[in-house]
Amino acid sequence: MRLVQHVALIACILGAMLIAASLTEGESPPPAAALGDFQGSADVGKVDLKGAAAFDPAARQYRITGSGENIWGTADAFHFAWRKAAGDFVVTADVQWVGEGTNKHRKAGWMVRQCLEADAPYADVMVHGDGLTSLQYRPAAGQPTLEVKSPISAPATVQLERRGNVFTLSVARKGEVLQPVGSATVALADPVYAGLAVGSHDVTVAETAVFSGMTFQAGPAAPGREENWPRFRGPTGLGYTVEKDLPVSWGGPEGKNVLWKSPLKGEGHASPVVWGDAVFIATVFWPATVTNREETIPEHHITCYQASDGKMLWDTLVPPGPWRRTDFRSGPGGGYAAATPVTDGKLVYCAFGSAVLAAVDLQGKIVWRNELVPFTFDVTVGSSPILYEDTVILFCAMAKPADSTVIAFDKATGKVKWQHPLAGMAFGHSTPVVIQVGGKPQMLVLASGAKESGDALQSLDPATGERLWWCRGSGDVASPAFGGGLVYFDSGRGGPGFCVDAGGSGDVSATHMKWTVNMVPEGLSSPIIVGKHVYRLHSQGTLKCWDLATGNLVYSERLQGISTVWASPIADPAGRIFFANGGKSYVIQAGPELRVLATSDLGDGNHPSPAAARGRMFIAGLKNLWCVGNTK
Repeated sequence: MRLVQHVALIACILGAMLIAASLTEGESPPPAAALGDFQGSADVGKVDLKGAAAFDPAARQYRITGSGENIWGTADAFHFAWRKAAGDFVVTADVQWVGEGTNKHRKAGWMVRQCLEADAPYADVMVHGDGLTSLQYRPAAGQPTLEVKSPISAPATVQLERRGNVFTLSVARKGEVLQPVGSATVALADPVYAGLAVGSHDVTVAETAVFSGMTFQAGPAAPGREENWPRFRGPTGLGYTVEKDLPVSWGGPEGKNVLWKSPLKGEGHASPVVWGDAVFIATVFWPATVTNREETIPEHHITCYQASDGKMLWDTLVPPGPWRRTDFRSGPGGGYAAATPVTDGKLVYCAFGSAVLAAVDLQGKIVWRNELVPFTFDVTVGSSPILYEDTVILFCAMAKPADSTVIAFDKATGKVKWQHPLAGMAFGHSTPVVIQVGGKPQMLVLASGAKESGDALQSLDPATGERLWWCRGSGDVASPAFGGGLVYFDSGRGGPGFCVDAGGSGDVSATHMKWTVNMVPEGLSSPIIVGKHVYRLHSQGTLKCWDLATGNLVYSERLQGISTVWASPIADPAGRIFFANGGKSYVIQAGPELRVLATSDLGDGNHPSPAAARGRMFIAGLKNLWCVGNTK
């Protein structure tokens, strides 16, 4: 393997020398001043129409024109403005196309490659003509290109971080902060070529992109911007973290890797969220004087802790909503604190089971509060709010199907921006997931009262609520998983599991259903897709693994003694899957057989899912909020 890498590196060096020689005989590369931060520019691969690069020092903008068949497959063709770099670094830019273009797959973005040979290994972040944005990478010279797609289409800003051999893509819409969306491992020897790349995806035309706000920062990305955990199941809502150094074991008699614990104000099973050095969690509290909880709505708390040491920074009481509940089947807090908050780093939004949605600022001041009427929810408000652009969206699948709806509130004011009725959709408690398919966003909502229906899974336009496609299935508490263009879902209450291609329109039950499984026992957690497999934890602590492409069962094994099957797993870039909670937890390695890396126990079992940020995990137990991280 090393010999192959050395041969590839030698080929890169020779190729670079040949390119330099050809430039000397013809045109010299532009001087450094002419290209700002870059040392030169060149067409890479077979390009018929010559590209160009120009720098506007007043505007600090780069204008790159490139042609070529593609940046993909086993060899590339494009124009590249480059500089040599070494070690860890972070590159950022705003990318804007000039004109409508001729091919939706034209590409522009940051690239880091071993050399200027067409088949060189590389990693990049590419914004396509249709808005699709992805982390592309070729692991070794001449190998096929792979990619990790961003759930955010046409972002204003893209960032590529190199940390060792791991490259991480982060994106942001205009006016928002960068959020990580995926990582890939590519072994590149120093020095590397880092720069701006443009390809037309059409050998007969040249396309132009303008790059502004460009930065090149040596060392790792600044913490607190790309390492947040802002919502239920993290930045993507799918359970993925870019953290590479999470502990695999913690707790026990010696308190291994426990950095701090802080008492919770009350109880609940909302999961924590993290932004910068702040951890937010929702709980409810009945004073000791209350003897009959069914007759009294508890206090509603949104509490902020300092992520570095667990110090409580503030605790805000939100006035309860109108619904005094009497069905306490949904765990600690009687289901009043089941929904996980969401934050954009400016406000924190939280829904409580008394049918109220509130926004507080980062000092704990209530900015707005809306009561949710009608409140014909089943058992409780279980769906967590999510953010999309300038809205906070709440999925309300009701016990009275005629009342089912999805509502988008203006996140600054709380006013309703749009509301899309889902009349006929039976109850559910799952949280919507926004995915990216064909360069366009889709919001998946899943509910059917745990019974099979013809439109249990629906794809909506997150900007308007318009229905894009739907399919048969069943849904209730579990949120869907997405990977490789496929959506896996089940109700979480026991029943069939379904896998559907997300690329259709209208009723896709007969045309896009890839496979089904007859019975998935009850498990209130959500599934996760890692690599080529779907992982699903259900009752009795049984973990099932299916082949994503076929639905064939790969294994079914017990995670003996795991404390809950309600907490949803998270996965890191190395394929480690964390089934973490306040009690007995497991960390396994993704793959075709069960490989347990470690078990842990904090002795504070509860149902919330973990949050991951800054190399740490934050876990809500029954009594305490815990922070675990590697101490050695």
